[in-house]
Amino acid sequence: MFHVQSLNWGLIIRRTVFEKKQPTHLMVLNYIKEHYDLIFRTFSEKILTQIKENKICDCLNKYSVEELSDNKKILIKRYLLEKCKMLERVYLERVK
Repeated sequence: MFHVQSLNWGLIIRRTVFEKKQPTHLMVLNYIKEHYDLIFRTFSEKILTQIKENKICDCLNKYSVEELSDNKKILIKRYLLEKCKMLERVYLERVK
């Protein structure tokens, strides 16, 4: 079970109330898959069919170099694609 703490600027997820270290994205995905399989599958299918490299590039290209440097665009694109790959791996994995 994860503990969710609400802060003024967002939410913090912890494995327990007393733990300082946050769980990894992979840990959170596995937890959601294990405890909320139907929601996880529906969400994953939607993300994996709609979020593709060309859509990410189209979105990032709307920003000028002054607003977002080319290096930051590349970094954001890599980050998002890696998170999609992680989601796909967890989605395709059998529930333990």
